Amino acid sequence: MGGGYKNKAEENLPIWRPSAEEKELMDQLQTKREIKAKYNLLSLNKVEQTDLYKYILLPGNNHDVVRRVLDSRPSWCQIKSSQTLYQFKWAQVSRQIRFDFLSKHGQRNLVNKFEYHGMITTKDQLCHNLSRICEATHQDVYNYLPVTFVIDLGSTACQTEFDKFCRYFNTIEKAKQPFSDAGTKDAQAEVLSTLNKHLLNHVNMGEKKRTVRNATLRDSMFDGQNIWLLKPADANRGRGVQLFSSIEQLKRLILELTTVSKPESKVGALGQATPKEPLNGSNLTDQSVASQDASTATSEKPHIPGQSNVKSDIFVVQKYIEKPLLINGRKFDIRLWVLVTHEHKCFYFREGYCRLSGQPYTLENQENLFVHLTNNAIQKHGENYGAFEEGNILSFPEASVSTTFSLNIVTYAITRCRST
Repeated sequence: MGGGYKNKAEENLPIWRPSAEEKELMDQLQTKREIKAKYNLLSLNKVEQTDLYKYILLPGNNHDVVRRVLDSRPSWCQIKSSQTLYQFKWAQVSRQIRFDFLSKHGQRNLVNKFEYHGMITTKDQLCHNLSRICEATHQDVYNYLPVTFVIDLGSTACQTEFDKFCRYFNTIEKAKQPFSDAGTKDAQAEVLSTLNKHLLNHVNMGEKKRTVRNATLRDSMFDGQNIWLLKPADANRGRGVQLFSSIEQLKRLILELTTVSKPESKVGALGQATPKEPLNGSNLTDQSVASQDASTATSEKPHIPGQSNVKSDIFVVQKYIEKPLLINGRKFDIRLWVLVTHEHKCFYFREGYCRLSGQPYTLENQENLFVHLTNNAIQKHGENYGAFEEGNILSFPEASVSTTFSLNIVTYAITRCRST
């Protein structure tokens, strides 16, 4: 009804007045609405330009360097980790970040981690996802990484994967003597070619997707030895990485590193179902492939702090590159800094460096990690650390003086990224 007309029923209605409890509840709701409005105003960056950018810094991953850099900028200030209104947060591990709370209410929260980064930062998932993307793009994953097997003691496929590795290992084992007897490089190349045919025809037998296990040995991976690497899947800084050259040695290393219950029965059963039949039509010698014992090492294994503390249930077993590129007769790796933004833009820092081992490369002593691993966390405990270059590090220009190959890594990486 228009014109403010009230009927008699409306005129007789009592006037509602809230009780004390209802009034208190209404006041609380109003306060919450005001707080939310104020929070949204701050989140939308509708604040005075004189306000500082706020950052939260949790200990770990060189957090002191981050603090020193941010404190040198007048527009930044550190706040307590319990606060939620911040522009940047630095954390050592992902579980310290609530990804579901980031960038709500219009404010952009920057953090130093990506959610689900374990898909590329753990060794088993990196191998798995590289294989997937190579299958999708019709590429050979082993153009990017050595032949790799993943042994997950908690998986029902553990025995199957271990059997595949054993077939691969035993096939290489039979090629060691013919390779040693070959007198020329051409003859050795013929042995490697024959070996790769057997690896394709025998090891991949029964595989539905041959692209995953269509793995042949590159020339750099075989120098008459059968050396492999064992790596705990989620460890870093070279921790737990070991070289081995027999199946029994591999099982013993897994037994030392695993955390599964009753590991003796679990690990002891590995490889027992491996086929023992000879290779059909093989031109390789049918010599025994009995495992060598680890006690044949030529010298005592050096002690490296932290190596024995690593435990894992998932392991990456990877073919060792027996003929690597060397600088001044020593192994090296290449380190690059890449900034990946939350918009997935990549920025390469051109001034990378090479990390070198402290001892000359040799296959005579497989237990000396100062020969085989270039991680600074390993090398800093060696007696030759810093003996040849400060911190066992060379810049690209310095390294190029000692090499016959190009170290123009950044240009190469950018070219590859732009072409994919």
